[in-house]
Amino acid sequence: MSTPYPIRIFDVRAEDHNSLGMLPRLGEDEFERLQQFYKLELDFTHGYERAQDGQLFWGIAGLELKAGPAILQPQVIDQSGRLITGPDANILIFLHWPGVDPLPSGFDPRYEESARLGWTEGKGNVGWGFGPESHLGEDGGPFVVWVSSDPADWQDRRVGSDAVRKLGWWDDHIIANPIFQEMRKGGGEEPPADGAAEYLVNVVGGVVTGHIEFVPGPPPSGVAALGLMCDGVLVAHIEWN
Repeated sequence: MSTPYPIRIFDVRAEDHNSLGMLPRLGEDEFERLQQFYKLELDFTHGYERAQDGQLFWGIAGLELKAGPAILQPQVIDQSGRLITGPDANILIFLHWPGVDPLPSGFDPRYEESARLGWTEGKGNVGWGFGPESHLGEDGGPFVVWVSSDPADWQDRRVGSDAVRKLGWWDDHIIANPIFQEMRKGGGEEPPADGAAEYLVNVVGGVVTGHIEFVPGPPPSGVAALGLMCDGVLVAHIEWN
Protein backbone atom coordinates (compact mmCIF):
# COMPACT_ATOMS: atom_id res chain seq x y z
CA MET A 1 0.00 0.00 0.00
CA SER A 2 1.43 3.38 -1.01
CA THR A 3 1.58 5.90 1.84
CA PRO A 4 2.50 9.62 1.76
CA TYR A 5 5.03 9.19 4.58
CA PRO A 6 6.91 6.27 6.19
CA ILE A 7 4.99 4.12 8.70
CA ARG A 8 7.01 2.08 11.21
CA ILE A 9 6.00 -1.21 12.79
CA PHE A 10 6.88 -1.90 16.44
CA ASP A 11 6.41 -5.61 17.05
CA VAL A 12 7.02 -6.09 20.78
CA ARG A 13 5.62 -9.61 21.18
CA ALA A 14 7.70 -11.82 23.47
CA GLU A 15 10.42 -13.89 21.80
CA ASP A 16 8.62 -17.17 22.57
CA HIS A 17 5.05 -16.01 21.95
CA ASN A 18 2.92 -18.65 20.20
CA SER A 19 1.52 -16.11 17.70
CA LEU A 20 4.92 -15.90 15.99
CA GLY A 21 4.16 -19.29 14.43
CA MET A 22 1.30 -17.77 12.44
CA LEU A 23 2.69 -14.26 11.93
CA PRO A 24 6.50 -14.14 12.18
CA ARG A 25 7.93 -11.04 13.81
CA LEU A 26 7.59 -7.94 11.67
CA GLY A 27 10.43 -5.52 10.98
CA GLU A 28 9.98 -1.78 11.30
CA ASP A 29 9.65 -1.33 7.54
CA GLU A 30 7.13 -4.14 6.96
CA PHE A 31 3.86 -2.22 6.98
CA GLU A 32 2.65 -4.05 3.86
CA ARG A 33 2.97 -7.43 5.62
CA LEU A 34 1.02 -6.13 8.59
CA GLN A 35 -1.65 -4.64 6.33
CA GLN A 36 -2.07 -7.88 4.41
CA PHE A 37 -2.50 -9.88 7.63
CA TYR A 38 -4.79 -7.49 9.53
CA LYS A 39 -6.67 -6.19 6.45
CA LEU A 40 -6.58 -2.72 8.04
CA GLU A 41 -6.78 0.41 5.90
CA LEU A 42 -5.40 3.94 6.27
CA ASP A 43 -7.51 6.98 5.36
CA PHE A 44 -5.72 10.29 4.67
CA THR A 45 -8.83 12.30 3.68
CA HIS A 46 -9.07 14.63 6.68
CA GLY A 47 -5.38 14.74 7.62
CA TYR A 48 -2.57 14.66 5.08
CA GLU A 49 -4.88 15.46 2.18
CA ARG A 50 -6.65 18.28 4.04
CA ALA A 51 -3.45 19.98 5.26
CA GLN A 52 -1.86 22.65 3.10
CA ASP A 53 1.92 22.97 2.77
CA GLY A 54 3.34 24.08 6.11
CA GLN A 55 0.29 23.12 8.18
CA LEU A 56 0.30 20.64 11.04
CA PHE A 57 -1.83 17.49 11.08
CA TRP A 58 -1.97 14.15 12.90
CA GLY A 59 -0.27 11.47 10.81
CA ILE A 60 0.14 7.77 11.55
CA ALA A 61 3.80 7.37 12.46
CA GLY A 62 3.57 3.71 13.42
CA LEU A 63 1.60 0.71 14.62
CA GLU A 64 2.50 -1.32 17.71
CA LEU A 65 1.82 -5.03 18.12
CA LYS A 66 1.79 -6.41 21.65
CA ALA A 67 0.10 -9.31 23.38
CA GLY A 68 -1.73 -9.12 26.70
CA PRO A 69 -4.80 -7.30 28.03
CA ALA A 70 -7.78 -6.72 25.71
CA ILE A 71 -7.05 -3.02 25.28
CA LEU A 72 -6.84 -0.82 22.19
CA GLN A 73 -4.28 1.84 23.13
CA PRO A 74 -3.58 4.61 20.57
CA GLN A 75 -0.72 6.99 21.40
CA VAL A 76 0.06 10.60 20.45
CA ILE A 77 3.63 11.86 19.92
CA ASP A 78 5.10 15.23 18.96
CA GLN A 79 7.20 16.10 15.91
CA SER A 80 10.38 14.93 17.64
CA GLY A 81 8.84 11.54 18.46
CA ARG A 82 8.25 12.13 22.19
CA LEU A 83 5.03 11.05 23.88
CA ILE A 84 2.82 14.10 24.46
CA THR A 85 2.38 14.10 28.23
CA GLY A 86 1.97 16.55 31.08
CA PRO A 87 -0.80 18.46 32.87
CA ASP A 88 -1.60 20.65 29.84
CA ALA A 89 -1.61 17.79 27.30
CA ASN A 90 -5.16 16.54 26.82
CA ILE A 91 -5.64 15.23 23.28
CA LEU A 92 -9.03 13.98 22.09
CA ILE A 93 -9.13 10.65 20.19
CA PHE A 94 -12.17 9.09 18.51
CA LEU A 95 -13.08 5.39 18.36
CA HIS A 96 -15.84 4.21 16.02
CA TRP A 97 -17.48 0.82 15.69
CA PRO A 98 -20.92 -0.17 14.36
CA GLY A 99 -23.61 0.66 16.92
CA VAL A 100 -21.65 3.19 19.01
CA ASP A 101 -23.46 6.40 20.02
CA PRO A 102 -23.74 9.25 17.48
CA LEU A 103 -20.92 11.79 17.44
CA PRO A 104 -22.23 15.18 18.66
CA SER A 105 -22.05 18.15 16.29
CA GLY A 106 -19.00 20.38 16.46
CA PHE A 107 -16.38 17.63 16.61
CA ASP A 108 -13.89 17.45 13.72
CA PRO A 109 -12.78 15.52 11.71
CA ARG A 110 -15.78 13.28 11.07
CA TYR A 111 -14.59 10.06 9.48
CA GLU A 112 -17.76 8.52 10.91
CA GLU A 113 -20.95 10.01 12.35
CA SER A 114 -20.73 7.88 15.49
CA ALA A 115 -17.81 7.48 17.89
CA ARG A 116 -16.72 7.20 21.52
CA LEU A 117 -14.58 10.05 22.84
CA GLY A 118 -11.33 9.44 24.69
CA TRP A 119 -9.02 12.02 26.28
CA THR A 120 -5.33 11.37 26.87
CA GLU A 121 -5.44 13.36 30.17
CA GLY A 122 -1.71 14.02 30.09
CA LYS A 123 -0.73 10.35 29.68
CA GLY A 124 -0.09 10.44 25.92
CA ASN A 125 -2.50 7.58 25.22
CA VAL A 126 -6.07 6.33 25.62
CA GLY A 127 -7.02 2.76 26.58
CA TRP A 128 -10.30 1.21 25.42
CA GLY A 129 -11.28 -2.32 26.39
CA PHE A 130 -12.70 -4.61 23.71
CA GLY A 131 -14.53 -7.92 23.52
CA PRO A 132 -14.81 -10.97 21.26
CA GLU A 133 -17.01 -9.14 18.74
CA SER A 134 -13.96 -7.14 17.59
CA HIS A 135 -11.94 -10.18 16.54
CA LEU A 136 -10.50 -10.04 13.04
CA GLY A 137 -12.77 -11.29 10.28
CA GLU A 138 -12.16 -11.96 6.61
CA ASP A 139 -12.25 -8.20 5.94
CA GLY A 140 -10.48 -6.94 9.05
CA GLY A 141 -11.99 -5.62 12.27
CA PRO A 142 -14.74 -3.14 13.26
CA PHE A 143 -12.76 -0.20 14.68
CA VAL A 144 -11.89 3.19 13.16
CA VAL A 145 -9.54 5.47 15.12
CA TRP A 146 -8.54 9.10 14.53
CA VAL A 147 -7.54 12.25 16.48
CA SER A 148 -9.34 15.57 16.85
CA SER A 149 -8.22 18.70 15.06
CA ASP A 150 -7.41 21.77 17.17
CA PRO A 151 -9.86 24.68 17.61
CA ALA A 152 -10.10 26.93 14.55
CA ASP A 153 -8.76 29.98 16.42
CA TRP A 154 -5.51 28.31 17.53
CA GLN A 155 -2.31 29.52 15.89
CA ASP A 156 -0.36 26.86 14.00
CA ARG A 157 -3.17 24.41 14.73
CA ARG A 158 -3.31 20.72 13.82
CA VAL A 159 -5.91 20.96 11.07
CA GLY A 160 -7.01 17.32 11.00
CA SER A 161 -6.00 13.69 11.32
CA ASP A 162 -5.42 10.59 9.26
CA ALA A 163 -7.37 7.51 10.38
CA VAL A 164 -6.88 3.77 10.74
CA ARG A 165 -9.84 1.67 9.57
CA LYS A 166 -10.77 -2.00 10.07
CA LEU A 167 -8.79 -2.46 13.27
CA GLY A 168 -9.34 -5.74 15.07
CA TRP A 169 -7.53 -8.27 17.25
CA TRP A 170 -6.44 -11.92 17.05
CA ASP A 171 -4.67 -14.53 19.18
CA ASP A 172 -3.65 -13.11 22.60
CA HIS A 173 -5.57 -9.79 22.15
CA ILE A 174 -2.94 -8.64 19.63
CA ILE A 175 -4.18 -5.47 17.96
CA ALA A 176 -2.28 -2.93 15.84
CA ASN A 177 -2.22 0.06 18.20
CA PRO A 178 -1.89 3.31 16.18
CA ILE A 179 0.78 5.88 17.00
CA PHE A 180 -0.38 9.31 15.85
CA GLN A 181 2.34 11.91 15.33
CA GLU A 182 2.10 15.66 14.97
CA MET A 183 3.43 16.19 11.42
CA ARG A 184 3.96 19.29 9.30
CA LYS A 185 3.13 18.91 5.64
CA GLY A 186 6.25 19.82 3.70
CA GLY A 187 6.35 22.73 1.30
CA GLY A 188 9.12 21.13 -0.71
CA GLU A 189 10.40 17.66 -1.42
CA GLU A 190 9.45 14.91 1.03
CA PRO A 191 11.63 11.90 1.90
CA PRO A 192 10.73 8.65 0.17
CA ALA A 193 8.24 6.30 1.83
CA ASP A 194 9.12 3.30 -0.31
CA GLY A 195 11.84 1.73 1.79
CA ALA A 196 15.08 3.72 1.37
CA ALA A 197 17.08 2.54 4.39
CA GLU A 198 18.94 5.77 5.17
CA TYR A 199 18.86 9.27 3.72
CA LEU A 200 20.17 12.72 4.60
CA VAL A 201 17.47 15.38 4.87
CA ASN A 202 17.39 19.17 4.94
CA VAL A 203 15.01 20.50 7.61
CA VAL A 204 13.74 24.09 7.80
CA GLY A 205 11.38 25.00 10.65
CA GLY A 206 10.48 21.36 11.18
CA VAL A 207 9.72 20.87 7.47
CA VAL A 208 11.75 18.43 5.36
CA THR A 209 12.62 20.40 2.21
CA GLY A 210 14.88 17.90 0.47
CA HIS A 211 16.71 14.59 0.75
CA ILE A 212 19.72 12.70 -0.60
CA GLU A 213 19.81 8.93 -0.42
CA PHE A 214 22.87 7.12 0.90
CA VAL A 215 24.52 4.71 -1.55
CA PRO A 216 25.33 1.33 0.05
CA GLY A 217 29.00 0.59 0.62
CA PRO A 218 32.14 2.76 0.67
CA PRO A 219 32.75 5.33 -2.09
CA PRO A 220 34.86 4.41 -5.12
CA SER A 221 38.56 5.19 -4.93
CA GLY A 222 39.27 8.89 -5.47
CA VAL A 223 35.67 10.00 -4.85
CA ALA A 224 35.03 12.59 -2.11
CA ALA A 225 32.05 11.62 0.02
CA LEU A 226 30.20 11.81 3.31
CA GLY A 227 30.28 8.40 4.94
CA LEU A 228 27.92 6.50 7.26
CA MET A 229 29.83 4.39 9.80
CA CYS A 230 28.32 1.50 11.76
CA ASP A 231 30.44 -0.36 14.34
CA GLY A 232 33.59 0.92 12.69
CA VAL A 233 32.54 -0.15 9.17
CA LEU A 234 31.77 2.29 6.34
CA VAL A 235 28.38 0.99 5.24
CA ALA A 236 27.11 3.80 2.96
CA HIS A 237 28.13 7.08 1.39
CA ILE A 238 26.98 10.25 -0.39
CA GLU A 239 29.26 11.88 -2.95
CA TRP A 240 30.27 15.29 -1.62
CA ASN A 241 32.56 18.01 -2.95
